[in-house]
Amino acid sequence: MKVAKKDSPDQYEIKKVKLHSVLSYKFERQEWGVMKTKSGCINRDLNSILNMEYIVNELIQTGKRPPIFSRPNIQKTRCVVNSDKSSEVKDT
Repeated sequence: MKVAKKDSPDQYEIKKVKLHSVLSYKFERQEWGVMKTKSGCINRDLNSILNMEYIVNELIQTGKRPPIFSRPNIQKTRCVVNSDKSSEVKDT
């Protein structure tokens, strides 16, 4: 990132700044028998907007959320264990 110096606006100072809003990625793939590495950056704000747009379009078309953005529905059953003095409820 270039930052202008206070003394002279014509001179710039280069600083490294960590950006939270940018997600970087790196992956490898094999192409013609050779491993190639690719890296890039994704703006988190833009990515979240695209995800929300995808979810809303899927809700309009099918009435359900896309499986990739859905949590699994785990049903818990409860059983009552009777003892002589009291009854306990346990989740299974």
